[in-house]
Amino acid sequence: MKKTLLAIALLSCSTSALAIQDGTAVDWSQNDDMVKMNCTGTLIAGKWVLTAAHCSKNAPQGVNTVNSGRFTATTFNHPEYWTSGIDIALWQLNGAPETHAIQFLSMRNVEEGENIRITGFGAGVGLQDLAYSQQIAIPPTEGRPEWLTLKIQDGSRTIGGDSGAPYTDADGLIIGVHNAGALDHQTGEQAQGSRLSYAKDFILEHINSWHYPTVANTPTNGGTITVKVQSLHIDSVVDNATASGDATITGGTCSGAIVNSFDICSYEVASNGYEGTVTLDDNQTITINKGRTKPVTPPTPDPETGSSGGGSLGFLSLLSLLGLGLLRVKQK
Repeated sequence: MKKTLLAIALLSCSTSALAIQDGTAVDWSQNDDMVKMNCTGTLIAGKWVLTAAHCSKNAPQGVNTVNSGRFTATTFNHPEYWTSGIDIALWQLNGAPETHAIQFLSMRNVEEGENIRITGFGAGVGLQDLAYSQQIAIPPTEGRPEWLTLKIQDGSRTIGGDSGAPYTDADGLIIGVHNAGALDHQTGEQAQGSRLSYAKDFILEHINSWHYPTVANTPTNGGTITVKVQSLHIDSVVDNATASGDATITGGTCSGAIVNSFDICSYEVASNGYEGTVTLDDNQTITINKGRTKPVTPPTPDPETGSSGGGSLGFLSLLSLLGLGLLRVKQK
């Protein structure tokens, strides 16, 4: 009976966005794959947002990013949102925001007792800081295996503002999406989400591409970095990434490999510290060292003529012409 009442309370809350209050603050600029739109969302595959289906009503307000401003979006709710309560949606943006951070997706089932983190935008008002809440997985609501129920451990709680926040496991992998929260008088504050594994086909059918950071940087003096990507393709794909500009793919587990759906692999990318591009496929690009242009070296002056080349006259040449002119005047 208790679980049934809790389920009713959670469903009644799910029409409004909920998120983190009194959580641990984190720097949004260091977590730039997180977006807000009166809900919390996570950028995936360049220009897609993973969030809660009941947040789709907020789409006309746009999607706010920390690096690239606001974007418009087209929304796609899970087809079983209304029938089975799988409260998951994908929003397709009108461009790919600049993102260094990336959180990969996992289709595994979460076990009871696992530590889970929810990261959201607090009350979602103005520029309130991004924060996280540490929680623990408890048995799901009876008869709802697609739901993921959490008990809050750190004194924080979910409040009106930002559903759609990612649930991440101890490895930082997204395993669920936050839907609602409620107070169970016997067990305390709880949170309710949808398991990502129940949206596996939905995600692959809509995205069918790579999940990747859109920008990555080497040290300013150059070097080699590891860039990780994840396949969100429906079928297995063969890597065919290329590099241009001041970027060279020197190795990695992706190179020349057959990559299956949800596999994570890497590229080793070398650069002298200037801008280059890694192209994964179909205009999916990772900009390396964005905005770092190679300085133009000025030409070296000729020590004899004082000229830097290019056909200009040096100082001695000008004196010779002046002397020739004076000689012609005297001869007249």
